[in-house]
Amino acid sequence: MHICHIFPQFRSLAGGERLVIKICNLLLHKGFKVTLLTLGIKEECERELEKGVSLLVIAPFLDKIKNHYQKVFLEHLFVYRLANFIPKDTDFLYFHKSSSLPALFYFKRFLKGKIPTFYFCYEPPRFLYDLKEETLARLGIWKYFIRPFYPLFRFLDKKFIGDSGTILTFSRFMEGEIERIYAKRAKMIGPLGVDFPERERKERNGDKILLTVNRLQPRKRVDILITALPLVLKEYPKIKVFIVGTGPEEEKLKSLVVSLGLEKVVEFCGYVREENLPDFYSQADIYIHLAKNEPFGLSVLEALSFGLPVVSVKEGGVAELVEEGETGLFCEPEKEDLAKKILFLLREEDKREEMGKKAGLFVREKFRWEDFIERFIKVLKEKKDVV
Repeated sequence: MHICHIFPQFRSLAGGERLVIKICNLLLHKGFKVTLLTLGIKEECERELEKGVSLLVIAPFLDKIKNHYQKVFLEHLFVYRLANFIPKDTDFLYFHKSSSLPALFYFKRFLKGKIPTFYFCYEPPRFLYDLKEETLARLGIWKYFIRPFYPLFRFLDKKFIGDSGTILTFSRFMEGEIERIYAKRAKMIGPLGVDFPERERKERNGDKILLTVNRLQPRKRVDILITALPLVLKEYPKIKVFIVGTGPEEEKLKSLVVSLGLEKVVEFCGYVREENLPDFYSQADIYIHLAKNEPFGLSVLEALSFGLPVVSVKEGGVAELVEEGETGLFCEPEKEDLAKKILFLLREEDKREEMGKKAGLFVREKFRWEDFIERFIKVLKEKKDVV
């Protein structure tokens, strides 16, 4: 069977991008013919695709645009064109992320496409819902022109999802969000999986290592971690912080580090290839997660698999991954409480090690890519039986 995936744009090797690449590679290993259609793809993302995956990029010029928000706007403007390149022998068609919905709508309504379609809803477009005000604030004077169009944008979002076919999701949190916003039921095929580590934990110069792996954008709230560090350093000066990832907030976060005099404490590690991420997880002592309402939290799951206790906000799908007091601690999204929870784990070494061991066992028992892809294939077979 031929499965075609539409993913609007690979801007970095972040959660959504990593997930669709993983799905394509797993399906290829299961003997499926796999095509991936996209407007643009970063080199680091393309390198992660197996050679057997057929890749078609129709707007590579988007990679040259530096402004993150201009790039997102053009993505929504051009994405419908991807529907024109769907291979004629496609058996099943997958649309990933909310910005692919115009392509789905165009395929169904204008091209009269009859292929069974699935919409993989990572999350509703957050700039229209829970991140509306934060997004408008970053647009400067343009917010006064864009704000009046928000009712239209929401109408179109809900109109487009009406043609979505089967909606898939991978966390109970997102299942509830889809029903709340769209009054539609989603099929839960999660949880996702994780590649289990084969490397020993490492020590580095006696320092304790705090780690976060994120796309550096405002909703990840990495700035809270940075501002909490002076509070931690007062009591525990021998720490290092690794921030893995890139994004539109990188320069702003680096400036914050300089302003707080934390250049010797915080290291921005930039983009790290997936096969090299274990080098960071295996060195770390505590993983920090502060993202607002993260749909799932793949990096959190990876950290747990390496035996890292997690300090996390109790929001989104991550609340389904971390067990309070057993595999991690929950904190409020503010620097004082974050510092308090970090200091507790730094002081209580036995408790930290115990949490790490429980975290590793928990992930090995519950989260396997093989289980996820079998659930994925089962949905295909069910759909095939009714068409």
